[in-house]
Amino acid sequence: MAEDDGLVLCCAPMRASTLVLALALSASGLGVEAGIAFAQESEEERRPVVVPPQLEGFVEATYPAAAQEQQLEATVEVQLTIGVDGSVTEAEVTEPQGNGFDEAALEAVRRFRFRPATVDGTPTPVRIRYRYVFELDEPEPEPEPEPDAPPPPGRLEGTVLTPEDDQPVPGSEIIVTSADQSIARRAVANERGAFRIDDLPPGAYQVRILGAEYGDTESTETVASGEVTDVTYRLAPPPEDAPIRTTLPRPAPPPLPAAIAGVCAHARRHARATAPGGGRRHAVGGRRDSARR
Repeated sequence: MAEDDGLVLCCAPMRASTLVLALALSASGLGVEAGIAFAQESEEERRPVVVPPQLEGFVEATYPAAAQEQQLEATVEVQLTIGVDGSVTEAEVTEPQGNGFDEAALEAVRRFRFRPATVDGTPTPVRIRYRYVFELDEPEPEPEPEPDAPPPPGRLEGTVLTPEDDQPVPGSEIIVTSADQSIARRAVANERGAFRIDDLPPGAYQVRILGAEYGDTESTETVASGEVTDVTYRLAPPPEDAPIRTTLPRPAPPPLPAAIAGVCAHARRHARATAPGGGRRHAVGGRRDSARR
């Protein structure tokens, strides 16, 4: 990349001669000092107006290939002579940089176009210095990769039936849970025993069917991405002769008073001391019984 603002005016055109008129008129009473002051004021009033050249047509230089491969940069200072038509009539490198930068800069500046310099509005040839800067473009940062879109979800659907005659089991509850327990879904079978659970991420799921009087069942199903897993569950009621066990909580008896507890303990010791066989017992045939002599 090259800059186009390295214009430095180093040599102004020759000014027009300034006429200094010193008048010493003794008749008017003006002295030599008055004549000098008048001449200085005249010179300032007649000082020419100089406008430097303006670059209007910039030319991009070709970056030297070898320098670009080596990641080299440079600033080449050239001296240009600009004619009255704004063209570059002469170009010379004042501080060579090598590596192909000097030749590339000269080839570009010779094709520059300027608005010519003027003196009191008249185009005038001038010499200027110009700095042509070669710098590498900063590489654009690579765009961050877009996160992978999650795979499309799958669907689990099916029917809950009785085992004897394949009749639907409406109202049965279907509970679906992922292996890590992070996903849990629930559905209720309709009057046809059908159910449907949408938007399940791909993976394995534990499926539990609660069929009330028809019994419960469990199964493991795999849901694939973008696919429908269709299953049929047949429930079997529990056996009629299956015992029904009910456990009722029983409160612990309150502790005995200390005096009563002491009397009971003494009575138990006395009973063991007077029992036949010295109070020894052993197990016979899987039953605990008293051994008699």
